Amino acid sequence: MTKTFQDSIIITRELGLQYLWIDSMRILQGDEEDWTKEFTTMATVYTYYIGNIVTAAAPDGSVGCFFDQPSTIEYGFKTVVRTSEHSQVTEMWSFILTTSNFLNSCPGCFQEDHLAPRSLYFYQDQLQWQCRTLEANEKFPQGIDYNDPSLRSHIFDWHHTVNIGMPTFSPGLAWFKIVNAYAWNGIRFWKDKLPALSGIARVFNEIFAMDRNSTGDPLGQHYLAGLWRAGLEPQLQWKSTRKSPEPCPGHPHHPTWSWVSVYVGVGITPHEACSYEALVALVVLASGDEYGRVRSGSLQLRCHPLVQATV
Repeated sequence: MTKTFQDSIIITRELGLQYLWIDSMRILQGDEEDWTKEFTTMATVYTYYIGNIVTAAAPDGSVGCFFDQPSTIEYGFKTVVRTSEHSQVTEMWSFILTTSNFLNSCPGCFQEDHLAPRSLYFYQDQLQWQCRTLEANEKFPQGIDYNDPSLRSHIFDWHHTVNIGMPTFSPGLAWFKIVNAYAWNGIRFWKDKLPALSGIARVFNEIFAMDRNSTGDPLGQHYLAGLWRAGLEPQLQWKSTRKSPEPCPGHPHHPTWSWVSVYVGVGITPHEACSYEALVALVVLASGDEYGRVRSGSLQLRCHPLVQATV
């Protein structure tokens, strides 16, 4: 048993919990069929359990969760800076804990982390904890009140949005908040990009009923390689954050009209008018999982006629 597993058992006992879930012991490593099967259950597993134990500073299982710590703790501080009466207020933090590179490169870690109700991160210099309403660490134990809420809280807010019925809310734009963050991760293998987001896509569909809102598709497909058939046109206006996006290496079949065909950050312009209509949008699945890998895709558009104008 690796040191990380041993430390995780200690943490579980200290937290007073009875059960510990270890993915790599449940999924047969190297077995593609078993990996695909188990990935379809990720949304259920990570949405309804207690939380994550995250070894954020460990590149492998030999390092473990615990590190030698200094005898004293240096608490952080935040200051608010305003250069003039009408200028924008700037918050300056003495310490900002960024996401571990080890987490970014793990295919399943993105959705495991953001679907879970809470996570406890073991970094080399301190602990960090995050739930759907609070993020804190040993330097800021009372909480880190970032202006931009965490993705975990965004996913939690989806339920609230549906319950109160916000008429101006756009599911497509909400989805691209997730896509934009996910696309920056270090997942660069084509076979991992869609499965590693499939759990969040399932939860999104359960909340917003995207499968019931899609129309015009003869095969009834509502999820198209990282895009939703409902309100597809604005989603097709995604753009790369780099001028020359590179194709996702190792696989030539991802539809180029989806953001999964590039491995750089992507975004979408809110409420940008569309001069076209998607008549047909189809993907050929690589397995029976509609949120999983695809072999190819096709798209048929009908553009609005050009209008003569004088500028």
